[in-house]
Amino acid sequence: KRPTMISAATVILEYVCPTLGALVANMMYAAPFKAIQEAVKRGTLGPLNPTPWAFSSGTSLGLIAYAFHVKNPYMLSANAPGFLMSLYFNMCAAKLRYEEVAAQKMRARMVTFLQQEGGKDGLELWKQNNEAANDPKKEQAALEALVLEKSTPSEPLPISSSHENTVVVLGTIWMILLIFVVFADLDFATKEFVLGCGANLNLLFFYAAPLSTIYTVVTTRNSAMIHIWTMIMNTANGTFWTAYGFAIWNPYIYVLNAAGVALGVVQVILLVLFPRKENPKQNRQEDPTTQQDDSDANLSNVLSA
Repeated sequence: KRPTMISAATVILEYVCPTLGALVANMMYAAPFKAIQEAVKRGTLGPLNPTPWAFSSGTSLGLIAYAFHVKNPYMLSANAPGFLMSLYFNMCAAKLRYEEVAAQKMRARMVTFLQQEGGKDGLELWKQNNEAANDPKKEQAALEALVLEKSTPSEPLPISSSHENTVVVLGTIWMILLIFVVFADLDFATKEFVLGCGANLNLLFFYAAPLSTIYTVVTTRNSAMIHIWTMIMNTANGTFWTAYGFAIWNPYIYVLNAAGVALGVVQVILLVLFPRKENPKQNRQEDPTTQQDDSDANLSNVLSA
C-alpha cells in the first residue's frame, strides 16, 4: 500500500503556520519586557498601559486549558511561557502603580510642609531649635525622622491598585470556570465549547485593548502611544493562527485572531497617517499617577526660594 502524500499546502497551514505562530506568540508576550524594565528603573509606568497584561494572563491561562483539553501542542507551547511572562509584567505594574500613588502623596505632603515652614528659612529655624543640629550624625537622623513624619500621607494608602484588582478578578473567573469544566458532568464537545468561548472572550478584551489607544491616536493625531513592536507581533501572531484555524476549521482559533489582524492593520494605517510626536505633557495627562513631576517642581521652587 502506497503511503499517503501530504500536500505542501497542508504542511504549511497545519504545521508551519502553528509552529511560527507559537514562536511569534512568545515573542509577542515578551514584547513589553524592555519597556517594563525601563519603567521599573524610572519608578513609574509613565504612558505604558498595563491593562493588556492583565488580560494577557487570563487569555494565556484559558488557551492553556483549551490546549490541554483538545491536546494541541502548538497552542500549549504558544501560551505557557506567555502566562509566566504576563505574571511578571503584572507584578511589576502593580508595584509601580502603588509606588506612583505613594510617591505623589508623599511629595504633596512635603511641599505643603515646606511651604508652611517657609522653605530654607524654616529648615534653618528647625536646626537652631534642635539640639541634634550640633552633631552631624544626630542631625541627619533627626532630619530623616522629620521628613518621614511630614511626608507620610495623613490618609491611608489604597490596599491595592486598580490593576491588581483586575488581575484578581480575571483569575477568580478562570478558577471558577476551570472547576466547573473539570467537575461538571459534561461531554467533550461541551467542555470544548465552554473553554473555547471563555478563552475567546478573554482574547476579545486583549485584542480590544488597543481600541483606547486607537481612539487617543485619532483624537490627538499622534501615534506615539502605539507600541510598534507589540503591534507587529500581535498582527503576525494573528495572521499565523488565523491561517491555522481555517486549515483545521476551528472557529475558536480563527475568529478572534482574524479580528486581531484587522486591528493590527488599522494601527499600521494610523502610524502612516499620524507620525509619532513625543509629548511629555500629553503622557502626564494620560497617566494621572505621574503627576509627581508637578510636586517635584513645587518642591524645587520652595527650596530655592
